[in-house]
Amino acid sequence: MKNKRKAFWKNFKFKYKLTITNENTLEEIVGIHVSKLNGVSVLLSAVTVIFLIASLIIVFTPLRNYLPGYMNTEVREQVVTNALRADSLQEALNRQSLYIMNIQDIFRGEVRADTIHSIDSLTVARSEELMERTRQEEEFRKQYEEKERYNLTATDYNLTSGIIFHRPTRGMISSEFDANKKHFGLDIAATPNESVLATLDGTVILSTYTAETGYVIQVQHGQNMVSVYKHCGSLLKKEGDTVKAGEAIALVGNTGEKTTGPHLHFEVRDSSGNELYDPMRFYATRLNDTLPPRASSVSIYPCEGRGAVEGSSFSITRPVVDGLVCDTVDAWGVVGFGIKALDYMNGTNNKYGVRKMELYADSVLLFCSLMDNFSFSETRLINAWIDYGRYINGGEWYQRLHKLDNVPLRALQVNKENGWLNIDEERCYNIECRLSDYHGNSTSLRFVVNGKRCELSEGDDVTHRLYWFKNNIVEYMGMKLCVPENELFCNASLKVSMENGTSLSPRYKLGGEEYPVWHGAKLSIKVDDKMGIDPSKIYIRRVTKKGGRPAGGKFEDGWVTANVTILGTYELSADTVAPVLKPQNEKMWGKNGKVVFLLSDKETSTSSFKGTLNGNFVLFKYSSKNARLVLDLKEENIRRGTHELRVVAVDQHGNETVFEKKIIY
Repeated sequence: MKNKRKAFWKNFKFKYKLTITNENTLEEIVGIHVSKLNGVSVLLSAVTVIFLIASLIIVFTPLRNYLPGYMNTEVREQVVTNALRADSLQEALNRQSLYIMNIQDIFRGEVRADTIHSIDSLTVARSEELMERTRQEEEFRKQYEEKERYNLTATDYNLTSGIIFHRPTRGMISSEFDANKKHFGLDIAATPNESVLATLDGTVILSTYTAETGYVIQVQHGQNMVSVYKHCGSLLKKEGDTVKAGEAIALVGNTGEKTTGPHLHFEVRDSSGNELYDPMRFYATRLNDTLPPRASSVSIYPCEGRGAVEGSSFSITRPVVDGLVCDTVDAWGVVGFGIKALDYMNGTNNKYGVRKMELYADSVLLFCSLMDNFSFSETRLINAWIDYGRYINGGEWYQRLHKLDNVPLRALQVNKENGWLNIDEERCYNIECRLSDYHGNSTSLRFVVNGKRCELSEGDDVTHRLYWFKNNIVEYMGMKLCVPENELFCNASLKVSMENGTSLSPRYKLGGEEYPVWHGAKLSIKVDDKMGIDPSKIYIRRVTKKGGRPAGGKFEDGWVTANVTILGTYELSADTVAPVLKPQNEKMWGKNGKVVFLLSDKETSTSSFKGTLNGNFVLFKYSSKNARLVLDLKEENIRRGTHELRVVAVDQHGNETVFEKKIIY
């Protein structure tokens, strides 16, 4: 076999003499020594040169626009503009023709001149031709949009200010804009290193890395808009660079703590950075979505002291099965409604928030929510739009179809009763909930509420009443609560009670349900100085069904005071346990150059940590996603050898953990 290969290459490289001779004298004029290898080389070189010449001609001449799918953005825009311009000229010509035809009718006596009130009316009498033109125009638009729907280089004409938007990357939308979930952009699941494109012309105003968002880039546009691209794998542009719409500015990645896989988080804001827009309004026409939102259950709420549901002052829920609400509900007085619903999209199992919700009673609109834009200043108001107590205790997300008194959320449009329904007749009330998305898909949920007279409860077991429009102070057996004016979203009936808690204090229950507070209320609990515990270690803890969550607090004059954002159940606790530093895979530290710890704290949380190597500061990076501390010895330019490592972690109450060890790198 080896001999055959040698024979082949010997034959392939064997040179032949190509001779040109004089026919008469047989004199040799030209003699060239060539081989088969020389012939193949010359042929490949010729093909390469021809290909390069053809490529240059195509790239640098208008011929490139005749290639399928190559037409650039400018040409595409010009095509659409010319088509619309031609259509406008045709319309003007039609109107002129109609004007002349109607003038002729007047001269022939077929139309009385005194019936013509304006010159414009002469151009609208014959509308058949214009209607036909409209149908032709619509057909043209439909064909063009369908052809360019999934083309990244295509322009997207949006009704919003006539701006042309480019899709930021290629991929599937995994999460939509949902202010309720505090998700203020689109998550697009994409292949790692997929190009991230500028959605509009603009200037890069931020190109950096943060622990939370990873690699992030922001582009300022001329329309008082800023586009934001988070969790990128790498950045291709720096601050101050000018970019064109559709130009690559970064690559898709999975950086930052708030990410669970390769994707792009895309936001659209105004120039101030406070106002956020739903990006779907600019890209809805590019997506194929035929699935409407669906509801799984509804909730009916009696207004405190003014309404009853099934003869009670407590809310009830009814499941939705096959689009129908199970069982008729009896109610009397003022009641409100809530709904548990999600939106869906073709080709994915992801679930999204519902863009628009409407509530009708006997065909009269009571409530409408439309979430197209949102402000960071409105974030806490979301807690008053949802059934907060049900969410805190059970994780169920019911959105209210009525508005509480002190909720200036712009997305909510209500009648004069803030979306509440007054049931004051013993009859059937026909209720309808309409849910719709950006693509025109909608669902109508209809059910009946039966008006049934009953006695209304004033809440006799209430010990304190809190009002949203004034300052409120509650004092109760070693507990003080101060709720400032406008911090509550509605008036609250507070049943304050006390039960056995920790050894440090009783457990104080502030109400039968959790009330959200806008910015915070001041809660103070008295400390028994006979307990013999360092007061600096004591804090206030909120008691939940899953255990407890620290609310913080500072000791002063015998009281621990904390700022709380929920009126729930609280008690005192003490943090005397130091944080835990758990080394990970110590045997590999010296080989891969990475020192890794798991950092945790049983009671509260770690407030600070510090690492040194041979007494010199070294940078440990902390990831809250997996609670890891990581020191990269290569990044720190640490020399090979034996080193003294010291790591100190301190929690919020001064408890300290020290880890010391010699490491060989």
